[in-house]
Amino acid sequence: MEEKISPFLVLKIRNYRNYLFGSFLSEIGNQMQIVAVAWQIYEITRNPASLGLIGVANFLPILFFSLFGGLAADKLNRKKLLILSQTSQAILALIFFSLTLFNLIHPLMIYFLLFLVSTAQSFSIPVRQSVLPHLVPKTLFMNAVSLNTMQYQAAVMLGPAIA
Repeated sequence: MEEKISPFLVLKIRNYRNYLFGSFLSEIGNQMQIVAVAWQIYEITRNPASLGLIGVANFLPILFFSLFGGLAADKLNRKKLLILSQTSQAILALIFFSLTLFNLIHPLMIYFLLFLVSTAQSFSIPVRQSVLPHLVPKTLFMNAVSLNTMQYQAAVMLGPAIA
């Protein structure tokens, strides 16, 4: 008979705990931004088609840069790449905030900033996936993947609710 492993055993690993919590907060922020930007662009334009352009601005960088993001995750220092991509997304969120606060925002700016955010995510997502096996021992890897999936789903639900 197989020995059962506690689903939270992997949380005893400090680096994994920090990674999980950081990923959770980052994803909540991403989800909040998605809701806020969609609302903002609709308030500015009153055109449902402009919401579709948000999808285009988010999709094109994923299409063009995901392969490069995966290659970078394999060839470069993952920790530095993760920090750089997350910092880029935070700076872009601050730019969104500042432009909105001072009423300088324009739909073209929004689409351009979304393009940049999605470009940063094209590097962030592959590096996040490649970092996980290096944070936990092989015996706890499936446990870590399960908790990662759970934190992502929770963030996807909580982010829009908070926004």
